[in-house]
Amino acid sequence: MQTSVVDFAFSRPAPSAIKASGYAGVIRYLCADPAKAIDPAEAAGYLAAGLSIALVYEDGAADANGGAAVGADKAAIARPELAALRVPAGRPVYFAVDEELSADVYPSAWACVETFSGTLGRPAGVYGPRPLLAYCAAHGARYLWETGASSWNTGPEPPDVQLHQLATQVVVDGATVDVDVTSVADWGQWPVRSPSPPPVTGQHLELNVAIHTVSIPTDSNGDGFAETTIPWSQYVAVAHEGTRDAAHFAAGEAHVADVGGHIAVSVTGAVREGVAVVLVTALG
Repeated sequence: MQTSVVDFAFSRPAPSAIKASGYAGVIRYLCADPAKAIDPAEAAGYLAAGLSIALVYEDGAADANGGAAVGADKAAIARPELAALRVPAGRPVYFAVDEELSADVYPSAWACVETFSGTLGRPAGVYGPRPLLAYCAAHGARYLWETGASSWNTGPEPPDVQLHQLATQVVVDGATVDVDVTSVADWGQWPVRSPSPPPVTGQHLELNVAIHTVSIPTDSNGDGFAETTIPWSQYVAVAHEGTRDAAHFAAGEAHVADVGGHIAVSVTGAVREGVAVVLVTALG
């Protein structure tokens, strides 16, 4: 299943507009320029909208040519930005190599990427043309993001490219952004969200996975089920704590019942295509 995300530098489309346009996440910059770099408030807006975030470092397109020394310098800039964002351990920062390099420069570029990632204590990730990605992958890079500059992408593609940038840009909320596609669950983002479930045709969902507590009172109408309704705000909050995307829910209320040890959820209102389910821990 293919997922689409967007990346951009100085523009700031609203998180709600990105989500409404069908994108699952954003890729944003760490760098020395605060006008370009993501900040904690911006990141919080994406997460609140149900978007995942991945990060890329770039000051200049040719930075990686400087080798290990440049990698160490850039890591010193990125470290406090990562701390402010509270990026989870194990999440990479792609290092951008936004130029077509000759093969003799690949060792210097990889030394930059490896030192940058190693100094930060994170998996190595690189954005760039296909031949460079192949070289970096052979030397230990774990996260690969292929540039949309197709004329640079010669030769065979490495087998483990997580992200492909498309050549065509789009406009979201008045901002021109790049579009990237992935077919893997982990493309370097946080949080790592499960793919949306198959479309649901009815308005009744059953589940038996446990992660959140919902109290269900005694049988109030004599039909043999313990029943309750959950305010929609609570329903969405529960969904956010799970692995599904709350934005797929329709407005309204959820109806929950104990059905043979399962939790049955009946939704009041139209169910959107790809509706997610609420996961609960136990009956009250």
